[in-house]
Amino acid sequence: MLCSMANHTASPSISLYSFSLVITGLVLFSSFIDGNAAVNRNLMAPRTHNFHTIKVSSLLPDSVCDSSSQGYKLPSSSSLKVVHKHGPCNKQHRTNSPPSPSQILAHDEARVQSIKARIIALNSVGNTFTTSESVTLPAKSGLSLDTLNYVVTVGLGSPKKDLSLAFDTGSSLTWTQCQPCVESCYKQRDPIFDPSESSGYTNVSCNTPECNQLQIRGCNGTTCLYQVGYGDNSYTIGYLAKDTLTLSSAETITDFYFGCGQNNHLLGSDQVAGLLGLGREESSIISQTSTKYGKIFSYCLPSSSSGSGYLTFGNSGISNSVQYIPLGNSNKFYVIDITGIYLNDQKLAISPTVFSTKISIIDSGTVITRLPSEAYTTLRDAFRQQMSMYPMGRPESLFDTCYDLSKYTEVNTPKISIEFGGNQKIELAMTGVLYAVSSSQMCLAFAANSDTSFPTILGNVQQKTMQVVYDLAGGKLGNLVAAQTHDFHIIKVNSLLPDSVCDSSSQGRKLPTSSSLKVVHRHGPCHNRHKTESPQSPSQILTRDNSRVDSINSRISAKSVENTLTSTRSVTLPAKSGLSLGTGNYIVTVGLGSPKKDLSLVFDTGSSLTWTQCEPCGGYCYNQHDPIFDPSDSTSYTNISCKAVKCKQLKPSACRGANCIYGVQYGDNSFTVGYLAKDKLTLSPTEIINDFYFGCGQNNQGLFGQVAGIIGLDRNKFSVFSQASKKYGKVFSYCLPSRSSGSGYLTFGKSVVSNSTQYIPLANLKGFYSINIIGIYVRGQKLAINPTVFSTYGSIIDSGTVITRFPSEAYTTLRDAFRKQMSAYPVANPTKVLDTCYDFSSYTGVTVPKISIEFGGNKIIDLGITGILYVVSLSQVCLAFSTNTGVTNLTIYGNVQQKTMQVVYDVAGGRLGFGPNGCA
Repeated sequence: MLCSMANHTASPSISLYSFSLVITGLVLFSSFIDGNAAVNRNLMAPRTHNFHTIKVSSLLPDSVCDSSSQGYKLPSSSSLKVVHKHGPCNKQHRTNSPPSPSQILAHDEARVQSIKARIIALNSVGNTFTTSESVTLPAKSGLSLDTLNYVVTVGLGSPKKDLSLAFDTGSSLTWTQCQPCVESCYKQRDPIFDPSESSGYTNVSCNTPECNQLQIRGCNGTTCLYQVGYGDNSYTIGYLAKDTLTLSSAETITDFYFGCGQNNHLLGSDQVAGLLGLGREESSIISQTSTKYGKIFSYCLPSSSSGSGYLTFGNSGISNSVQYIPLGNSNKFYVIDITGIYLNDQKLAISPTVFSTKISIIDSGTVITRLPSEAYTTLRDAFRQQMSMYPMGRPESLFDTCYDLSKYTEVNTPKISIEFGGNQKIELAMTGVLYAVSSSQMCLAFAANSDTSFPTILGNVQQKTMQVVYDLAGGKLGNLVAAQTHDFHIIKVNSLLPDSVCDSSSQGRKLPTSSSLKVVHRHGPCHNRHKTESPQSPSQILTRDNSRVDSINSRISAKSVENTLTSTRSVTLPAKSGLSLGTGNYIVTVGLGSPKKDLSLVFDTGSSLTWTQCEPCGGYCYNQHDPIFDPSDSTSYTNISCKAVKCKQLKPSACRGANCIYGVQYGDNSFTVGYLAKDKLTLSPTEIINDFYFGCGQNNQGLFGQVAGIIGLDRNKFSVFSQASKKYGKVFSYCLPSRSSGSGYLTFGKSVVSNSTQYIPLANLKGFYSINIIGIYVRGQKLAINPTVFSTYGSIIDSGTVITRFPSEAYTTLRDAFRKQMSAYPVANPTKVLDTCYDFSSYTGVTVPKISIEFGGNKIIDLGITGILYVVSLSQVCLAFSTNTGVTNLTIYGNVQQKTMQVVYDVAGGRLGFGPNGCA
């Protein structure tokens, strides 16, 4: 398919069935799409119409720490790296067996019970205890600890000693075990802190304000004692002390008050050195550093135990895209206002009073979100309805909605969003929807409160991958969905490679409407005959892509276009009357004729006339997958007369006897010549287009591969879009899958469009779909590119161009910013039009900066990882943008940047939409 074609010269005399070409010079339209840049499917991007599409294996824990986590750059000097206590990124995670999912859920229920008890007893617990030789602890003065799985490392003392502490928004006093461990110290990873070795250590006096602020306190002589008893019967007792706390080499907190534990018992939570309290009371690190950090902190919990996140004090690194909700005034908990739940963008029928009757809180230590019984039942029933195609699994502990996904490689799960006060709706990541007990027990990650007196608790499973911002001074809580560790995508390197097996979820996927066609990759395993045609190499794809860009530039710059074919006994074709075809890899299957014959056609927004090869192939027909269409087998087939209006509208066209002849030669020298005809086009059993005009090709040669032809979607009269405008209202949409093993769709007419779809103005530029690009962002920062760089030459969107082309100045600025962010990775050799490549062959995971495109109408579209990286091989992974070297300096928005998005062409409304979660 990828070899070059020689020019074809005309014979002096030729019959209709041996059409030949004489080059005269014209540029028309025809193109194709590539989808070979396979990338991770679970980031950004859009997934099959309001569903998450995920690999089942990605839900299970990893045994190796992502290499991208190890060299991850923290947002600021006041940030701490967060790792999972039982995960491979914790340097001593193998010293203890991790708890089973069942144990985690049991401990989680204990924490919920202790939250309830604490709410009931807020003002009923005495605040002092007496001591002589022994100390009596109040029951459960703190929350259960065994679900505190996120660990940070801080330095304590002078000189500092590094300590691994679990952090908790439900606790205030920070404490660690201390020598000489007068009563008892449990086994921990780090050496136990020895106050005698710190020059800055001081015990706090019993009559100080700091001692009096403790919830439970006592005195041993003149020394202040603290004590906390937790809901799981863990406890710690010791001296209230102060010393220097070190966050980083540039960030220290002097005179930091903490508990120096002399008698400590932690049920099932040994190995950590203690706890870092992020609660609202005066003893917490938030209150103690209010002057320094302004009572603001944020964190991002990693999606899996093999990743890392961060805990940041102060307002550094907080994205402008954070959505804020009101934060209640409780001095014990972080109180929020939950008002509703959405499933697939549809609000569930739950009265807001179901939530408002009792308080709602956010808690970093509770694992599973607890909902009032009525709210949970409504969510559960709606979720079960959407998941009805999957076999149920055995319930587990507090989970009553589980699925056996052990026989699936991928599944589609509905999206869930939470609505908060302030009219803010937060969409949960996949990690907030399913909880993996095992591959045969994947459960809805919510549970019902077992008591009507319990609060709604937003747990940490639903917070994963978000940047959660606690702004106590401003009385607000912020959430940035899929923060992806501060404006980066974190991906597994092996996910960049193509799959050899069609995703099982693709095979039974329901299309959006009856006027939708399934889109698959020509060389992918979802195409039932994909092995009969050799796939293009990445290098060949880039070469063909450049040919298409050249032909687009030629068309844009052409001052006049020849629009007729001359024919007596021969037919003369204009040169390059269509765009280069070498990048056409996305196909749809339609039916043609009566009775219909199924044909696999490449679809293209840059082509007008739909055509297919036809018997008797009077000139030449290349090999194709499907049987060649035979007009004599169709009762509704008709050739178009040379005198017909449609023939005169065809540019270029010619006559052979009484029959109208079409001819197209493409920018790569491929060509098709044949009869202009009409017949029935069948999209689905209920969607038929009668009297559909198409080209019935009798002489077809070039880089068409083994597809049966092309389906044209441009703005001209002969495209499917134009011919069916009355039926479908000049609206169509598509979603290109991120990988050749996935599938997307092409829909004619209005489809169900996500509420998150962003529309931008759409115009016409010489038959192209013209858009207005005005800027580029890297990691949320707008690059210094003058908007006139784009507007001077114009911008188009094209389904057949693979790599987006920017004007030179814009591309250079983007490239330099990207290189700066990727400086930690080894550079690889450039390839073809891609000059910024990296060698990831020795990495298991990498961190890639986010890129966003700003369009007219003040719309900013975040690209998924599929729109940022183009994979030649793991040792050559490249920035998926290039510069337009043509005379037009035109911006061409290519299909790599469109993958997984629902791209909506509303030509009647003069707008183009980009919707998230279109397909995998």
